[in-house]
Amino acid sequence: MKPPSFTRGDFPYHLNGYENAVCSCEYGIAFRRGLPDANASADSAAMTGGEEKVAQHVQEGLYHISIASRLVDSHPQTLRMYERMGLIEPQRTKRNVRLYSDEDIERVRRIQHLTQDLGVNLAGVEVVFKLLSDMHRMQDEMAQEMDKMRLEMEKEMQEEVDRIRRVRGSRGYS
Repeated sequence: MKPPSFTRGDFPYHLNGYENAVCSCEYGIAFRRGLPDANASADSAAMTGGEEKVAQHVQEGLYHISIASRLVDSHPQTLRMYERMGLIEPQRTKRNVRLYSDEDIERVRRIQHLTQDLGVNLAGVEVVFKLLSDMHRMQDEMAQEMDKMRLEMEKEMQEEVDRIRRVRGSRGYS
C-alpha cells in the first residue's frame, strides 16, 4: 500500500512512517529528509522569504517537539523534563520554539535505553553522560598529545638521518 502523499505550496512530502516525518516549526511545515534531489534546484530557485528558512531547517533535520516525541515514542513533557535536567539541549527559534536535531533524537534514545532497558535512573544517566563526555575529552587530549609526540619523533629522526648523511658525506661514503 502506497503511503498518502500531500502537497503544501511547492513542498511535496510523504508520510512514510517517521522516515519522512513532517515537522511544524516557526516557518511552517518542514520535513526530515528534505526535497527530492531532482526537484531541489528548481524548488530552491522558486523559494522566497520564509520558505528559504524552511529549507535551511530541513537540511539541518530539525523537528518540533510533537514530532520529536513521536519519533522517540515519548510524551512531549518528558522531552521538556530532559531539557530542564540538562540531558538534551534542543535549539530554539526566535520565538523560543524548541527544535530537536537528529543528534538530540539519538541522545533521547540513549536515555531511554539506559532507563528502560538497563534500569538506570535519570541521575545515573547524568553521571553516565558526564563520564562519557570526560572520556571523549580525554581521548581527544590523548590523540593530540600522541600527534605532538609523533611530530617530535619524526623531527628528531629526520635530524638524526641528516646528521648521519653529513657524517657519511664528510668521510667519503656514498
